[in-house]
Amino acid sequence: MKIIVVSDTHGLSGNFINVVEDNKDMDLLIFLGDGERDIEEIQHLYPNIKCSIVRGNSDRESSANHENLIKLGKYKTFITHGDRYCVKQSLEDLEERAEDLQVDIALYGHTHAADYQEINGIHYFCPGSLSMPQQGERSYGVITVDVMGITFKIVTYK
Repeated sequence: MKIIVVSDTHGLSGNFINVVEDNKDMDLLIFLGDGERDIEEIQHLYPNIKCSIVRGNSDRESSANHENLIKLGKYKTFITHGDRYCVKQSLEDLEERAEDLQVDIALYGHTHAADYQEINGIHYFCPGSLSMPQQGERSYGVITVDVMGITFKIVTYK
């Protein structure tokens, strides 16, 4: 299973379209917010792509939830934009929520900085930003779930 994780496109739908075009073999697209019009365009252009979406702090008119629980294979996964958990300061609040929910994975955006950490057996993954990276380059994430387990990869967008 190939999962593409995107966050914080902030109106640069062209970058988002390019990522989708480069990953047409994906099984799921996860959008972590801040670019509601961008994900709407993706859904219009690619109606057959399965999507899981949460709203970000800039998605004022979005009807999407602020957070969701989904399954990635056997892995219980929490998805959120991250602003409500102060992820720009630390992962402490997100860790508490992930532990309360007893998840295997917590996906978040908001920081505009790609990051992967495993803390107390929970995988924390932020794909960075396709529009305005906080540090480094524009990026998105790829999660692979197969018989060997799960892998997380941050991909630089050129």
